Amino acid sequence: MARNAARTHPRPFTINGSRSRTWNVLRVLCLIGLCTTRTPAAEESIPGEIFVHRSGPRLEIRWPVEGQEHGLLVLDTGNRRPLISQLGLVPSATAAPVILAKDVDPEWLLTVGSRQGLRSPGWVVFFDRVWQRPYKTHRGKLTINKVSLAKTPGSTRVILHEIVAGGFRGRVEISVYAGSRLIQVEAVVSTPEDRRAILYDAGLVSQAPDWSDVSWMSTGGNLQRARVTADVPAIAQAVRHRTIMAATERGTIAVFPPPHQFFYPLDQSNNLKFTWYGSKFRGLTRGSGLGVRQHFQGDRRFVPWFNAPPRTEQRLGFFCLLHRQGPTETLDEVLRYTHRDGFSSLPGHCTFSSHYHFAHTAGVLARRTKGQDTTDTPEFATILSEMGINILHLAEFHGDGHARDTGEIRLNELHVMHQECKRLSTKNFLLLPGEEPNVHFGGHWIDFFPRPVYWIMRRKPGEPFVADHPQYGRVYRVGSSDEMLELLKREQGLAWTAHPRIKGSHGFPDKYRQSRFYQSDHFLGAAWKAMPADLSRSRLGWRVLDLLDDMNNWGPRKFTP
Repeated sequence: MARNAARTHPRPFTINGSRSRTWNVLRVLCLIGLCTTRTPAAEESIPGEIFVHRSGPRLEIRWPVEGQEHGLLVLDTGNRRPLISQLGLVPSATAAPVILAKDVDPEWLLTVGSRQGLRSPGWVVFFDRVWQRPYKTHRGKLTINKVSLAKTPGSTRVILHEIVAGGFRGRVEISVYAGSRLIQVEAVVSTPEDRRAILYDAGLVSQAPDWSDVSWMSTGGNLQRARVTADVPAIAQAVRHRTIMAATERGTIAVFPPPHQFFYPLDQSNNLKFTWYGSKFRGLTRGSGLGVRQHFQGDRRFVPWFNAPPRTEQRLGFFCLLHRQGPTETLDEVLRYTHRDGFSSLPGHCTFSSHYHFAHTAGVLARRTKGQDTTDTPEFATILSEMGINILHLAEFHGDGHARDTGEIRLNELHVMHQECKRLSTKNFLLLPGEEPNVHFGGHWIDFFPRPVYWIMRRKPGEPFVADHPQYGRVYRVGSSDEMLELLKREQGLAWTAHPRIKGSHGFPDKYRQSRFYQSDHFLGAAWKAMPADLSRSRLGWRVLDLLDDMNNWGPRKFTP
């Protein structure tokens, strides 16, 4: 969609031939790195990249970061705790190492619950409340009986066997990357037990921490700093950008999770305090530390946790980033890996995002009833615009409002939604009306129109399909899937399956793939969403990516908006 398409509101698009020419489809290429595993020799190196030296149980790794600067990681693999003897940076070939932390241990707390609600084809479940059934947390115990290395020209991974946490067991992998201050730390574990759902907490812990302060960005965007001593009880902390940092006079260590994979799906996007710092976290860690955490109860609705099918290798990971400067500079470098938690612009295109249940219209109407001002800009419009979203497509009246009303209440709510979209749209941010109607087609689905459309979701015998209204103009009354398709055709609209093959769309679009509306150019396909969650998977959203293959093998070309 050309950038100037977001200049006005509403702006219709045109469907030409067999496919709307206003849609641009982005394809994701997955790059898979292969490496070999072997027992480290006394001294191994990759010229110009990563240097590994072993002396007895001591394993020292140095890797190039920037210019002459190198990272330094020293491990004690002799089962004499702590595991990490030194963690730091070497400014140049002639400079002494700058040690940011010494004598620290990576820690994992694995919480294991039960999975229910599994349906064919299996493990595709969202409607589960794992936290309402018995669960137990296990502290990971690492006993090193084997050490190996996996190398590529740009990375080195140290593999330590084995770690045990309840019925799960496996290995610890610590990876460094040439040209990066990152260290990736993972416990890779599996279980033979069936129907397991899991969460994990992780981080760095020390009996005598080198850091005196912990820093983070508040949810309001301000850098915070707290003094930490060994006896400060551990607390959960809400942060922005998922990052908690240990600050010393010599530099900073940032700890943060895999930015997308770490979060299991919920109905609401709340900040649930995903980091922690302090002593004896959850009464299970030994010493003082900092790290990442997950929330048992989530938004207290459906809380499915992570799938952990038998014999799958669950990767319980976190990252450390080392920096010789303060928390501000360190966080800036962390954010380089996620485009500063925003969407990068693509020249000549707009960034489009859909399916938001803000209940904005119902909120505006409720405030008007109370005589309150409704001319403010809602938080969602400001935040998502700042993230680089140019076109935001709503999914209103999903449990709010009166979507099934057959008269003036429904029409007025549509009218207010259209008004609000026009009011909140700017030169660089287009807010588009939309709903998740879930009528006539089957399962859950989203509608998309290029202009304000007024329609009632059912038609009684004797009522016309379309009629003129004195205030709103043309009004449709829809009584079947054929009439819904006719409405889409007349108004140049699109529809697509919401969260296909899961939640309220379990079994769809498969069940209606032979229908007239699905075969139509006006049915775009099925939406991408990263659910369910499984930490053994190397990619997000495999459910929809697999469906995308299936849909395009069925016949008409379909997409994943």
